[in-house]
Amino acid sequence: MNSTQSSAPTYTRLLMYLAATLFISISMGMNAIIFPVTMESFKFSEVTMGLVLASETSALLLICFSLQWIFKKIGLCLAVAIALLLRTGSLYFISSAEHEHQWLGFVFVHGIGAYLAVLLLQILITSMRFKKNTTIVNAMYGMMISLGYSIGPFLVGLSTSIPSDSILSKLSEIFVVQRLDVAFSVFFSIVSGFIMLAVGGKTPGQEDGKSRGLFNIIKDSPGVYCAIAYCGVVIFGITAFITIYGIRNHMEVYAASMLLVAFITGCIVLEPVYAWISAHFDLRHFLFTNIFVSLIFSAFLPLVIYDFYQSVVLLFLWGGANASCYSVAMSILLTRFEERDMVAANAAFSLMDSLGGTVGIILIGVAMSSLGSEGLAYIMMLASVLYFSYGLTRYKII
Repeated sequence: MNSTQSSAPTYTRLLMYLAATLFISISMGMNAIIFPVTMESFKFSEVTMGLVLASETSALLLICFSLQWIFKKIGLCLAVAIALLLRTGSLYFISSAEHEHQWLGFVFVHGIGAYLAVLLLQILITSMRFKKNTTIVNAMYGMMISLGYSIGPFLVGLSTSIPSDSILSKLSEIFVVQRLDVAFSVFFSIVSGFIMLAVGGKTPGQEDGKSRGLFNIIKDSPGVYCAIAYCGVVIFGITAFITIYGIRNHMEVYAASMLLVAFITGCIVLEPVYAWISAHFDLRHFLFTNIFVSLIFSAFLPLVIYDFYQSVVLLFLWGGANASCYSVAMSILLTRFEERDMVAANAAFSLMDSLGGTVGIILIGVAMSSLGSEGLAYIMMLASVLYFSYGLTRYKII
């Protein structure tokens, strides 16, 4: 792969990028169950689990500030290869880790490899300018992430029921890891990396002059980026803690993991619907309304958690509302920035997303430790109130 534009047709490259997004998201979706459930089995405290899981999202902060340097000094091909090596290598060590400091270090390294690949895919996809249906294309990218996170928990459950003499059970021997679920995660991560290396692509805007810095980009659209930070609190918080939240409220592990599946399935099914609806309204007001809907869902979560089916429905609807905020926000940004600023705009997007997610995960861990399991919902509601405190004090909310 080189930095020149691939000769493959645009839609073919788009489909391949989406496939790579799906496969790496399956791996990350499996890890969303493997990491917290394994730490729970080791009797790690909620605060410790929060710090470990936050270390993964905090890795994205490092990537965002380094992204322009990575493209300039390392290049796209080597960045993809390094990301693949970091996430597969860290999973190898995680499969046998038992101590808190080991988990903290290996999960952080995995976060660098995983989120670097996801951010590269996001930039490659959003830099493919289409004459129309931009919001739908962004929604397709979000759908692949959501679909991967939905498939992942099912594969974790499947890995526990595969007979030891099955061909699939040999994956753990092939990848030299102690656990079959981790071997599946490594496999999908490798497939994603190979697709990215095979398809190639062009780093957008590198020949069009110097782009602006991250903070200047954020300053130009503070309302959009604050909304992204709020969405980061929700998506990372739900991904990291909803399974533990269900277990704390007397659900079996499988039933609790289905709460995450319901949330992610809502992202898959409802995001394109919301994206289509948003095309008929002012995107700024649509974004603001969706966050208000998310506030309502977070307030009702403690009331319905005792009924599995009501919880599934609520999280399904909540997932769609939250996921659509991402595609709508990205569509707004694509209309505001030139191509030379797209790397910085995408980096700022992920920066605010990971900043919200990192702070949210830490606060949720502390809140669940000190206030009980309902600390999850309290932090979600607090994030909503903070966003509306910002938005409602300004006539122009975006």
